[in-house]
Amino acid sequence: MVPEVFVADTNVLFPFFRKDSATASVITGRHGGAIKLLAPELAKAELNKYKLLLCSKSGILPELFDRLLSLLEYFVEFIPLDEYKKHMPKAISLANAFSSKDKEDFMNDVDFFALALKEKCSIWSKDKLFKKQSRIKVLNTPELLTELGLK
Repeated sequence: MVPEVFVADTNVLFPFFRKDSATASVITGRHGGAIKLLAPELAKAELNKYKLLLCSKSGILPELFDRLLSLLEYFVEFIPLDEYKKHMPKAISLANAFSSKDKEDFMNDVDFFALALKEKCSIWSKDKLFKKQSRIKVLNTPELLTELGLK
C-alpha cells in the first residue's frame, strides 16, 4: 500500500510531545493508516522555539523533549526551503483574497502551502485560516481520520 502524503502543520505536531496523544498515534502510524508526513524545516525550528512551553504543557523534561523530537524526525520528513522555494510565489498568491490581517497571518505559514504545492498533496492542520483558500485541501484531525477511513 502506497502511503498518502500530507504536509503537517506545526500545530498538529505539538501534541506529539504529550503522553497518550491521539495525534501521536496518527503520526507514528499506530492508528493503522499508511501516511507519509512532510513539513518544512521551519516547523522543526518552531517546535524548538516553543520547547519550554511544550515541556511545561506536556509535563516532560527538556531532555525528553529532545529525544522525542529526534523520534518525530523518524516519522516526519523535514524539507529544506531550497526544495520547495520555487513554489513560494504561487503559495503567496493564495493569500490575495484574504483580509489584511488574514493575509499577514497566512504569510507566516506560507511555507506549508509551497511544500503542499510542490508535493501536490493536502495539508493536515488545525488552523481555520488555512481553509479560507480553496486551492489546497486542508484537513483537521477528525477530517484526516475520516479521509483515512479510521473514523
